[in-house]
Amino acid sequence: PDRSPVKVDEWLASPASEGWRLLWLTLENGASGVLVPVEGVKNSAALQEISSYYPCGIAWVDRKNTFDELFALYRY
Repeated sequence: PDRSPVKVDEWLASPASEGWRLLWLTLENGASGVLVPVEGVKNSAALQEISSYYPCGIAWVDRKNTFDELFALYRY
């Protein structure tokens, strides 16, 4: 069997990527990124701090906290 690495474009075009394609982002300048969903995070601030060590490659986005803050704003 062929064990050479699969190119991103090949993977995105394959049935294996179905359900995961929306997590792959390609910007206008050709740069790419991947969204990695996580569960069970207990300390979002710690992950935010860790991501700050890599300013050119990793960003922590806490969507749950963002929505919690938004709903709290309108709740009261």
